[in-house]
Amino acid sequence: MARMFGFIGNRADLGPRIIAAHAELLQARRNARPAWGWGIGFNQSGEMLLRRRPLDDREVVDLSVEARGIRTDLLLCHVRTPKVGTLSTENTQPFRYRGWLFAHSGTVVGFDRIRPKLLDLMPEFLRQNILGDTDSEVLFYSFLTLLHGAGHLASAGVRAEGLRTALREAIQLVDRLSHEEGLPAHTGNLLLADAECLLAVHREGTMATHVLEGHHALERLAAEDVPSAARAQNLDSTRFCLVAGEPDVLPADWTALPLGTITTLTRTHEPRVEPL
Repeated sequence: MARMFGFIGNRADLGPRIIAAHAELLQARRNARPAWGWGIGFNQSGEMLLRRRPLDDREVVDLSVEARGIRTDLLLCHVRTPKVGTLSTENTQPFRYRGWLFAHSGTVVGFDRIRPKLLDLMPEFLRQNILGDTDSEVLFYSFLTLLHGAGHLASAGVRAEGLRTALREAIQLVDRLSHEEGLPAHTGNLLLADAECLLAVHREGTMATHVLEGHHALERLAAEDVPSAARAQNLDSTRFCLVAGEPDVLPADWTALPLGTITTLTRTHEPRVEPL
């Protein structure tokens, strides 16, 4: 299994409050599963940072505790029970390259048969950055390869349309190579983030989004030790878009995403849901 959670908003100071308020979506229970690993990626002062623990044998992992105090307006969390690759730092998601974060659930069946073909398509400067042995990391670098091919890898602030195009093409590439090998199509979910948007691809299980916007939705999350007038400042224009993958229980006020979709979350607009 893989538990994923992310958000993007326009108030970094409220990031810790968003995390604390959604603790139930950031908890995972291992039960009889083998040990797992987890990671947290977040934007802070314009830089993508990581907190990762590749091996955790606790029965319950609570990423709301592990992320406590992170002041951020963009967060991506992942809990992983490995099916491809060992439990190591190199295999622990999210993965990061420059200003991008990537997390993936599911398994590319027969990955060992298509991995060499995917690696052959990558420029050496990207291929040499692959440090682990998971299908997820190679999928991420396939996306980066296609972004590079479109001339966007070195660009600051790539438009969401360009990210969606490269992500779709990477998924289509893996599906095509799998089909050529007589393998089943990949059906996992993924999250991709840069500084300006968060993309969610939903092909399996449950994935949902939620929007917190304005004074009434966010007032209870503002710091209680700050005078009410100050707490209310800018709340009317404050906005957070959240996404969760494979929650144990989906909160009633969240919106389930249809299978086979790609959703764009930003700081300024309603989630944009499109066919993959």
